[in-house]
Amino acid sequence: MKKQPTKAPAASQNHRLFEVACVAFALLIAGVTVAQLFYLDEMMNRQHLALFAAKAVVLCMIVCAVFSLPYVLRLKTHKMIGVVSFGCALAMPAFWLAFSVMTIGAGDIGLFGKAFAADWVSFGVTAVAVAAMAFVVKYRGGVSAINGKKS
Repeated sequence: MKKQPTKAPAASQNHRLFEVACVAFALLIAGVTVAQLFYLDEMMNRQHLALFAAKAVVLCMIVCAVFSLPYVLRLKTHKMIGVVSFGCALAMPAFWLAFSVMTIGAGDIGLFGKAFAADWVSFGVTAVAVAAMAFVVKYRGGVSAINGKKS
């Protein structure tokens, strides 16, 4: 029985666009996380973030951003770490949105800490993160892609 030849995926513009989008999204995640870490003490002691739930959102936002990088950058990891990374990548924009809503009207603190404190910057970055995450999940696949299968 003769084996049918399979078509190998050719290196196309879409693949290059996907790689550039993943790296750009990872740089956005890293930039926001580093800015948040510089102002973490001030973010935790703000009047708007005095509640325990608000502090938990800030910490989850930073942890999810760090643990989402293996999925976004397509790093080879253990399957369980890949699943956790995928979950963190999906949850991260939600935490960013929750934080942006909590800091409406704060004036001197935002998603980037004190670096860019305007509300429109926080919501704009959150919208970009949601769009980028949708793009990454569409072209990379979900949990099944972590196990080596394309969804």
